[in-house]
Amino acid sequence: MNKSPYLLLAVVAVFGSACSNGDDNVQDHADAVFESPYEALNSFDELGSHVWKYEGAKIGDRKFGAMSNGNCLRNNKMIFYLGTTSAKNDSIYYDSYKKSTVRETDCGLDFDRTFRKVRMSSKGKMYADIYDYNVRIDTHRQTQVITVDTIRKNYFKGNMEIGFQSGMLRVEDKFTLYSGDEKVYLYFKKQ
Repeated sequence: MNKSPYLLLAVVAVFGSACSNGDDNVQDHADAVFESPYEALNSFDELGSHVWKYEGAKIGDRKFGAMSNGNCLRNNKMIFYLGTTSAKNDSIYYDSYKKSTVRETDCGLDFDRTFRKVRMSSKGKMYADIYDYNVRIDTHRQTQVITVDTIRKNYFKGNMEIGFQSGMLRVEDKFTLYSGDEKVYLYFKKQ
């Protein structure tokens, strides 16, 4: 049996369907989230909730990318302690998660950031000193004395954009592990 006519028909069918989609299949480069109106935050009172769950990110010219429920990033969150009577009244905490090294189905804390001296510096601009805090615990063998050292590394100090867009809180990223040159915005929803 001669396979040439069948092979030729298959190639023509694939090529024909690709060509027929030509101009009809113009990709939509719109970014529905990032192109929606942005409203700069005036006051932390507008936040309402103090826990905000991570929803996705906008990196440079790329479209907004929503996070999937199967991803450990679904556990990422920002916790605001602003204007409260607690001792943490000028703080924000950010927790980021990754796949556990023990079991792939579990998630574990990747890193956390502590924002201190948080205040609105102007409409849509939040000032913060952002730190990495690590705790080192040593037990001395001879004396059985436990020593706890808090190691604080300044991660960022300055202003970052904050506001609302497409029903989500948008925060300029100055605190994650992203090391590229593009401007990054993280998006959060009330928990």
